[in-house]
Amino acid sequence: MKLQILIPHYKETEHDVKPLLDSIALQQSVDFSEIGAIICHDGKDIPALNLMKYPFEVEQIWQEHKGVSAARNTCLDHATADYIMFCDCDDMFI
Repeated sequence: MKLQILIPHYKETEHDVKPLLDSIALQQSVDFSEIGAIICHDGKDIPALNLMKYPFEVEQIWQEHKGVSAARNTCLDHATADYIMFCDCDDMFI
């Protein structure tokens, strides 16, 4: 995988996260087999997001509530791509 987008998640709802994932899926001239996203839920009691099928891999992981910096570091621990980038749940690609 070439690029993974690392997304810390705390109390945002599916309604808040889906626009970000949708905006990634709408990118043109992209080989989606080379892109993935890792969502780190910052809190064990946060339920899994019911995400519809995207043309790229979306992985969800959980950690004890430790804050956004720890969630980013947990994402880094799970990342395997050549390149990584961070994106907050309320951001979008245009």
